Amino acid sequence: MVGFTLAEQETARLREIVDGFRDVGEEPIPWSVLEGLSGLLHTDDISLGGYCIVPAHVWFINGIERGERCADTETPEQALSNPFWQHYWQATCSYPDRTGDFDSVTLESDFLSLREIRRLSRAGETAPFDREIMAPLRLSPTHQLRVVGWRTTGSDFTDRDRFYLTLLRPHIQDHYRRWARAHPPSAGLTRRQLAVLSLVRDGFTNHQIGRRLDLSEGTVRTHLNHVYERLGVASRTAAVTAVYGNAGP
Repeated sequence: MVGFTLAEQETARLREIVDGFRDVGEEPIPWSVLEGLSGLLHTDDISLGGYCIVPAHVWFINGIERGERCADTETPEQALSNPFWQHYWQATCSYPDRTGDFDSVTLESDFLSLREIRRLSRAGETAPFDREIMAPLRLSPTHQLRVVGWRTTGSDFTDRDRFYLTLLRPHIQDHYRRWARAHPPSAGLTRRQLAVLSLVRDGFTNHQIGRRLDLSEGTVRTHLNHVYERLGVASRTAAVTAVYGNAGP
């Protein structure tokens, strides 16, 4: 990446955004941070979302759209009729999953010309924006966070914008892990399911869990299948990540 010298004003804005990560509140990312990012990158819309590839769905998304705060969730069932997922593997947004590159901050213009972007937008295969910047943050083989910023028209994002997101990405990931530990989505799990999952987190096999909880190995598998269904995940690692926030790199 090209080296940059940051002006005092830029440094102050970045410091203000980083300071916004200090406290863990009710939202996966502080609204002040999203608003600060939107101002720093000069976006029309910006969001942080949690994306699950198997089964495909966005388990949360918080965004700033035209200056307004918005939050939403999606179940795997709802995702089946979402055009985003129907075109996902053919679209540029699947680049991290197709290549394993979760380090690069990418622009849509890295892959498509403006004419192609507008043609796909008219066809409903991409978001209705001319410019996009994306920073993925991998949590597990199936779960990731994504910061995505859009501009409806005007100039493209720049290498300086990539640099900003590269600097801030570790702070975003660290804050989300702290938030996930403080807000485990365990309200819908039974005490027995949580007991099984806690032993999964500690590295025990189904056979070992059964012996500890006086359950058959088949019953342990049944409990885990119910956990996966409740959390909308498909693996032991993803379930532990969803509830405890301490799995993955």
